[in-house]
Amino acid sequence: LEEGLARLKAAAIEVSSAEQTVKEIAEANDITPQQLFLIMKPPAVVDAADIETAMPAEAPSGTGKRTLAQICEMYQLNPAEIVQGLNAKGIQAKLDMVMKDIAEANGVDPHAIYAEIYRLQGK
Repeated sequence: LEEGLARLKAAAIEVSSAEQTVKEIAEANDITPQQLFLIMKPPAVVDAADIETAMPAEAPSGTGKRTLAQICEMYQLNPAEIVQGLNAKGIQAKLDMVMKDIAEANGVDPHAIYAEIYRLQGK
């Protein structure tokens, strides 16, 4: 529970108490319960046999229409670390935002957002 709460805090998800339900936390933070679970779950360990889930260096077609949560799920990235890393670079992003909207809101090209996520996942 403590690890999950730490991941939520790192992703700027507000939790009033450990007694709150997933639904309550999700509603209070304007995200879905599924997105909340993605943030809370430990990062997946990627092994060499899972190469098809490896994040390509260049954004595949259609990436701009995917939400940040979908990108994290596709490439088995830790959503909390990605949001925290983007925020540290001055990029404001929420898991329910599509990549194109994240770029627009931050005045940068969508490929720049993808490239930053790619750098973050390599750490």
